[in-house]
Amino acid sequence: MPFGRSGYAMQLCSLCSFRGSGELSSWLAGLTAFLFVGAATIFAFYFVFSRSMSPDEGYLMITVQSFIEGHALYNTVFTHYGPFYYAYEWVVHALLSVPLTHDATRMLCMVHWLTAALLLGIAGGIIMGSRLGGLFVFTEAVIHLKFLANEPGHPQELIVVLLAMGVLAATQSAERKGVLWILACLTAFLAFTKINIGVFFALALLLALRCQARDRYARGAWRWGLASGCALLPFLLMRPHLAAEWCRNYSIVAGGAIFTVLLVAHKTYSEIPQCISTPLQSLHLREGDEGPCPLQLAFTWRSLVTMTFFLLGTSFLICAIPLLTGTSPRGLIAGLLLTPLKMPGVALLPLPLANAVLVNAMAAMAMGIMVSVNPRGARIGCVLTILKLVYGLAGSLCLLGDVKAQLGYLLPWVWLVLIPVGEESEAHPGGQFSRVFLCLAATWQSLQAYPIAGTQVTTATILLVPAYALCLRDFIHAIVRAPEKLLGRKCKPWRDEFHESLTLPIQALAVVGLLYFFVNVWGELAKVRQEYAGLPSLRLPGSRYVHMDVESTEMYRALTKYLDVECDTFVTYPGINSLYFWTGKRPPTHLNSTGWGPLSHAQQGQILTALRQARRPMLVVVAAAARDWPNYAPPPISPLVHCVLQDCIEVKRIGRFIIFIPKPLKTPHAPEAPIRAAGHDPDCKRDC
Repeated sequence: MPFGRSGYAMQLCSLCSFRGSGELSSWLAGLTAFLFVGAATIFAFYFVFSRSMSPDEGYLMITVQSFIEGHALYNTVFTHYGPFYYAYEWVVHALLSVPLTHDATRMLCMVHWLTAALLLGIAGGIIMGSRLGGLFVFTEAVIHLKFLANEPGHPQELIVVLLAMGVLAATQSAERKGVLWILACLTAFLAFTKINIGVFFALALLLALRCQARDRYARGAWRWGLASGCALLPFLLMRPHLAAEWCRNYSIVAGGAIFTVLLVAHKTYSEIPQCISTPLQSLHLREGDEGPCPLQLAFTWRSLVTMTFFLLGTSFLICAIPLLTGTSPRGLIAGLLLTPLKMPGVALLPLPLANAVLVNAMAAMAMGIMVSVNPRGARIGCVLTILKLVYGLAGSLCLLGDVKAQLGYLLPWVWLVLIPVGEESEAHPGGQFSRVFLCLAATWQSLQAYPIAGTQVTTATILLVPAYALCLRDFIHAIVRAPEKLLGRKCKPWRDEFHESLTLPIQALAVVGLLYFFVNVWGELAKVRQEYAGLPSLRLPGSRYVHMDVESTEMYRALTKYLDVECDTFVTYPGINSLYFWTGKRPPTHLNSTGWGPLSHAQQGQILTALRQARRPMLVVVAAAARDWPNYAPPPISPLVHCVLQDCIEVKRIGRFIIFIPKPLKTPHAPEAPIRAAGHDPDCKRDC
């Protein structure tokens, strides 16, 4: 049952939902959903197919290809990601026969993008009790997730779908035992896609359950101790870079948000009438039971054990996939744990957070502590209602699309979602659990932007999107309740007349206005379509619908044509693995990544040895990356630098790429074979 759907106020709030005479209401709802999904699909197509080529796109495609061909993950195929992602890709490409091309990969990106937005919209609509509210969340999520198009095929597409499924599952009645089992399985799916995200999801789920506890560990100093201990975990996670200002600010923002949400969540549940004393409370309260409270708790320790069983069982089945396809237990441990743990020391993209976020975080924490300690009052309730409005407008309008600002300035205030409006503190705790889980999941998932704050910031903040809409819903709910609180039953005739005469017009106006803003203001559909039409098609194998700028298009065409004719195999640095799909060539090994830094020196040696053993090998290097190599050889890639500087000669330059070939091996009884040096190539711009 959705949160707070009771009383006269919800009759007024039904203005925000499609409620009318049965068949007509269903027809209007279906037509509206079709219009919004259709507009979102058109926007997503033009947007995703006009993005430049990401190195991660080719990297994920080449690793998926290797796995589908039967090569063992981690032992043979280098990857940062878990086996669930590759099992999912096997189902899509091998079982369902979806081609492994750039066009298909970007189409799948659209599917995952819109599916995640749709699931979040449904979840938000259930919690708010409003289909219009669900449409609002859907449109906001579509705009928020557009940055997924910068890295098509990335596991983060699957991650946002799983996170949205988790939020949707949390809105359902926990009397359905399958809901708790689904949450446990989703935890395993996330953990075996990216281990850190699965851990964050598990912590959010366990803490959401723990917030319902009424034992002695849920009161007094124990409550503060739990919140403080959780707030320290971001600092422990980011300890390698805490000396940097941005990292300290990031840790403080995330830790403060976790601390405040836990305190406010405990306060919210303490206001629910205590029907029975159990170590853990139910996610759902049964109606009709006798006793001082008409609600009865249904969650038991047995349910928790069952959840653990499903988590472990699902994890075992997922682990069996790589083990049965050739991965050794040692390789599995290295791929799932050791390689991700090395990432902060290998790759780092800072999240620039100014010192101003600290003032904002401290203010949010101070206000949250005040709310969790101080009894409810009319004055503080009015302030919180205004804060909900400001928070909702800031996230939905002012900072829409600015994901880094959302993480820095809005994440610390997500606890506002937990504050009930009016008499909603006595509302259905099943709905309150969905809010608690949403807030905890949003705060913990904010940590996934470390150590690489690229597109990951988008997935780190996606769960804030329904939080903005919930705060706006709560503000509207408080406003429409105001006449009833002031006039009591005297407002009933006016309320009923207003409800019957204006419901449909207001619904229609709100839908039309939302669709207009989505198409013309937030999505700028005409501009996106014009941009796509103004870019040339890449017109390379499997990339018919991909449009990019003229310079990149000509460069990739020329490079593809040259490699197709002049070599049998090649390697690139950084890894532009899309070239393998365009040329039809196979890489010398299955150790293919976007960069060579995560590869060990032994693995780099395997690549270079396999390259030299080919009949006509080539090495393609981005010129900017190799500019300083004569003066400084980065230790993580020293085998590559040594090979380029001492064992290779330059033969061609195409755009920003330099093409090298290995020097011929000298033999004691034969003269050195003549090779085409850089100075003999009229297209080469400089001598080696």
